[in-house]
Amino acid sequence: MAIKKYMPLWFLDVIAAEEKLQKLSAEGLIVTDFSPVDGVLTLEEGEKKPLRYRICHGNAAPRGLLASGWRQVWAGKKYYIAAHDDPEVEAVPDYRSWKTANRLTMMIFFFIFCCTFGFCIGALGGSDGAVLESFPPFFTSMMILSSISLIAMIYFFTVNRKLAKYNKDLNLTGAGAIKTIPKENFTYTPEEEKQMLKSGKMIKKSPLGWFYAPDDAEEMVEKMAAEGWRFYRFNPLGTTFYFIKSDPCKLRFVVDFQNEATDEYFTAAADDGWKLEFTSAMRMGSFIVWSKEYDEEKPEFYSDSSDTIKRARRTALIMGLPMVLFAIFCVVFIAVVFLVDQEDFYEALFLAILYFIIGIEYSVFGVKAIGYYFRIKEKFKDKF
Repeated sequence: MAIKKYMPLWFLDVIAAEEKLQKLSAEGLIVTDFSPVDGVLTLEEGEKKPLRYRICHGNAAPRGLLASGWRQVWAGKKYYIAAHDDPEVEAVPDYRSWKTANRLTMMIFFFIFCCTFGFCIGALGGSDGAVLESFPPFFTSMMILSSISLIAMIYFFTVNRKLAKYNKDLNLTGAGAIKTIPKENFTYTPEEEKQMLKSGKMIKKSPLGWFYAPDDAEEMVEKMAAEGWRFYRFNPLGTTFYFIKSDPCKLRFVVDFQNEATDEYFTAAADDGWKLEFTSAMRMGSFIVWSKEYDEEKPEFYSDSSDTIKRARRTALIMGLPMVLFAIFCVVFIAVVFLVDQEDFYEALFLAILYFIIGIEYSVFGVKAIGYYFRIKEKFKDKF
């Protein structure tokens, strides 16, 4: 007989949810089905034995996980649940994807907090309380939203500390631990690089905000390789490209944006002949850069064009959309400043210019990321 249990808002603390599943298994209740939206568990009676559970992002457990003794007990479109008979097993799926999701959530709440709290401080100190007199409900709502955002940031920070404490890894290759540039990519010593830069045998380029439009960066590197300037490495922050003089070659350069980059991801790419060039340490995901020389047919990193479109969509949603929203906020803020602070024109003008500059910067980067998605979608439209 099926038994129903509820785990509302389970995704806010996935470790607590997994511990509840382990406790239920110790009582002889084994998971057979799960509804991630409302947190409804379907269980059946079985042997009273504590199992080790992990709730992971993905639509199926990877082969490497299954080969290490885990079994998939449920899988959906975005999550799957894996179980192991040994509750103290060492080789487990890590919490990297959950930490990334929490960091992204923290950034969103931080963004809301900065906007709302900054508006409140500016309203109190910059307009002699005019906002309180003209828009008291609006000011109150900003204060409430600011407080909620601060509490949410603290909560998700605490959860991430908990995830880091309990985090373990499958340790298939160790490649997932790479943060920026693989050590083997440093062919020359710092002194040799300085001499090459002076002699013109090495050059560097720093395209502004290239990761908002990675297809332009890919085209730039591939074109330079064809002209006899082969990509050498990035600087540690990934903002500067280094090139060395060489014979012209055909080089495929790919910038992949991943919410979660597992050990199997790195292993599969390396086995297919791709060279890892860079892995960013961004808090809301990771830009992973690969390169591959070829002779005839230009290789694609993803065999399915839909995966390439998904990569571009992730970039637009995570990198572009928040930028555009903040730019819109700047426009609204400028309008409110001139509407409320009518007594001190120069103070209002100063704030308007400041937020106008910030809004322009954010809108440019946001539009670049969103434009990247539409270019990729247009490029592969004939393949659907």
